[in-house]
Amino acid sequence: MDCQVSMEKCMIGGSKGEDAVNVKRGSVQLVDCVFEEGEDDLVDIDRSTGAIRGCTFTGRTGGDSTSVNGDGLDASGSHLLVQDCLFVGLRDKGLSIGESSQVFSKDCTFRNNGLAIAVKDLSVAHADGNAFVGNRIVFGVYQKKPVFGGGLLTVYKNSFEGNGKEREVDSLSKIVSSEKVEEKVEKAFSLTKSQ
Repeated sequence: MDCQVSMEKCMIGGSKGEDAVNVKRGSVQLVDCVFEEGEDDLVDIDRSTGAIRGCTFTGRTGGDSTSVNGDGLDASGSHLLVQDCLFVGLRDKGLSIGESSQVFSKDCTFRNNGLAIAVKDLSVAHADGNAFVGNRIVFGVYQKKPVFGGGLLTVYKNSFEGNGKEREVDSLSKIVSSEKVEEKVEKAFSLTKSQ
């Protein structure tokens, strides 16, 4: 059954379950929320559409943390705009995009994550205006599940500082560079046209 989820200025931390928040088969709007210190993924969006804006996803940020944590935001079979978000200290992935998802990461900051952005299993993703600082790997584009193919990531103007490795791409996947976001992509993700 379809659901409509809207959360604004919420704080969720210390979850012990598989996901702190899980949205399935619906629409989602997360605005200015904080998700932190979960034992597994913080937010999992499955087969849904929507936008995540101004949210913070925090994993292990100190040596005394008891967080095991997985991904900050995990999208499967979904169409999402992820804008002005912070992903920090996530041992696994900051933003995980899989199972034929379409995701645009715009003006986000990824700091000290295991893998900043993963694009896998026939997903198509775009990254523009993001800052990548101190991540072990910035982009991982690959096939994870044999039933799917590889991933496709288009990279626009982003900044990089002190990361271990910029990209890992398997033979079924591709990263392409572009100077400008196409109008059809802006429309698909309801982006305001650049000035």
